Parts: sequence; structure tokens; C-alpha cells
Amino acid sequence: MDEGILSLISDLGESKKDCRVILDNPSSDTLKRSSIVRSIEASLAIEGNTLGLRAVSDVMDGRDIEGPFDEVVEVRNAVGAYRDLQRWDTWSVEGFLDAFDTLMFGLVEEPGFRRCGVGVFGGDFLIYRAPLHEEVPEMVERLFAWGMDSILPTPVVGAIVHYCIETIHPFVDGNGRMGRLWNTKINIGSDPLYALMPMESYIMRRRNEYYEVLEKCQSSEGHDCTRFVGFCLERLIEGFDDVHHLLRPYAI
Repeated sequence: MDEGILSLISDLGESKKDCRVILDNPSSDTLKRSSIVRSIEASLAIEGNTLGLRAVSDVMDGRDIEGPFDEVVEVRNAVGAYRDLQRWDTWSVEGFLDAFDTLMFGLVEEPGFRRCGVGVFGGDFLIYRAPLHEEVPEMVERLFAWGMDSILPTPVVGAIVHYCIETIHPFVDGNGRMGRLWNTKINIGSDPLYALMPMESYIMRRRNEYYEVLEKCQSSEGHDCTRFVGFCLERLIEGFDDVHHLLRPYAI
């Protein structure tokens, strides 16, 4: 592994260690709920949803919300997906597709993997052309088989899977949301402490850098995603540093 990534993994371990005291405190439930709300709001905001934290919180509490139809559907779907996050087997393609159907129900014309070619455009300029749609099922199968057997640190695996989902672009729409969702799922599955930290919120704060790093990795020789992995690790460290400052009273 790259020395810079190893250093970030070490820093992340220190940041997490400082936060572990909260897991046995009753206030952890409040922090987990807040993290889900912030994760959902940020992941949707990255894609242009304008409804905000109050709307997400209201849906979490079972209340109706008002707003543009598609944005309301996006919030309701995302609340369902994040609530059911641990119901799906992390390395099951079937579970992955079921999660996509939950997240994107009513927002795409057909469920499942895309059946057409797609690209990422900036205006009229093609930024990135995704693999052929015929290749998608096998690519996702191989990615998940690799993830299940990988001996790399979990946050590195989560970031690589996140990058690959966005690069394979297995769906007509919702690839960014699914990449962030599965990154979060992988991390929480390895350590409940990740449930206290809304990584998506920290990505949203650096949205332009997020897209810039993603695009540079996709255009690099061999799709080297080291910079994207580093970007994700840095966001996790920022998040846990913030949690630590919030939890100082509990460390006494």
C-alpha cells in the first residue's frame, strides 16, 4: 500500500480510539440518529436535492413533508435504505440490487443494472464513458468477490468499492448515492463506531474536490484510485475528530 495511505490509516485509528468511549453511553443512540439524518441529507444534496435536514428528520419520524415530488421521493427512499442498511449482505450482488431498488424506487424507469451505454458529461463535454452495459454484471460480481476476500483495512476496501461503483456505473442513475451508501455500509459492518460519523456530510463539504479526484482517478493510467482512497480516509478522520470534540465531556 502507498505510504501516504498507510499514514492516513494510522491517523484514522487514533481518531477512532479517542471516540470509542461513547459507544457504551446512552447518548450514542442520539448521535447515531443524527448521523443517519446528516448522511442522507448530504448524499442527496450532492445530487442537487434541496429539502434539507428538517425534511429528512421529519420523514425519519413518520411525518409528511412538502417539496418537489422527486425530491420528496428521494428523501423517503433514502431513509428506507439507510434504515435497512444492515439487512443486506454486504457482498451479495442480489442484496446490492435490492438496496438500489429501495434507494431509487420511482426515480428510474427500470430496476436493476442498466441496459444501455452511459457517460458522465460536463455540459456537452464527455468526462467519462462507463463500461459497456453487457460487462456490468460480471464486473460487479468480481468487485464483490474481491471485497469479501480482501485483507486490506476496511476503510480502504470501502473507498475502493465506492470508487469502483461510480466507475463501473452499474445503473442509469443513482451510482453516486449507491457508492456512498455501500462505503458507509462496509465501514459500519466492520465497526459500529462508524455509525456515529456521517461520512457523506464531510464529502458534501468538499463536493468539488470529490468530483475532481474521482475524475482524475478515472482518467489515470490503470484507473489508479489511490487519491480517491486518500480523499475518503481524510473525510473519515475529519469526522471522527469532530465527534471527539463533541464527546469530550464523556471522556472525563
